[in-house]
Amino acid sequence: MTPARIEALKAAYFSGCRTDAIGEELFDIIERLRDPYPAPVVGGVPEECPRVEQTVMHVPGESRGNCFAAVFAGLLQIPIETIPDFDGPDWRKQVNAFLRPYGVAWLQVGIDKEWLEDSGVVGMWHEVSGTTERFDGKVRHSCAALDAEVAWDPHPSQSGLVHQNGASIFVALRPWDLASRRQA
Repeated sequence: MTPARIEALKAAYFSGCRTDAIGEELFDIIERLRDPYPAPVVGGVPEECPRVEQTVMHVPGESRGNCFAAVFAGLLQIPIETIPDFDGPDWRKQVNAFLRPYGVAWLQVGIDKEWLEDSGVVGMWHEVSGTTERFDGKVRHSCAALDAEVAWDPHPSQSGLVHQNGASIFVALRPWDLASRRQA
């Protein structure tokens, strides 16, 4: 909806030309202003982030699992094979160097459901981490979350997290690009 169309609708409405079509279109505008980024809906149900299963399992002393990569693959909808194994003391910098071409940054944050609700954030997909029932809770694991609650676990067991103690979000590097796509 262009600004010119909105002005034309306002002018028609306030001049007394109140047809059902104009009323419906104005109602749609008002709804979008209330929730400018509604969750996509497919068949009446909010669209879910596709689950991606990890392809490498954690084996103590042999291999680290790639749950983190699987969560990124699902959230960003890119092939898991394209995501490198972020490792070493600068692994966070590696993550952000990888994400830069996608126009996003990755930040670890302290959020929970109550904080999101108090902030008016609804429908946010992100990563959460913590411990699982595997390996006596001594190995960190990542899952995809919707509004700070585990939505899906990339591990084949899909058992989720026993204790969630970390979260991360994606942040647009150029938010005006998102806004201009929205207006198109």
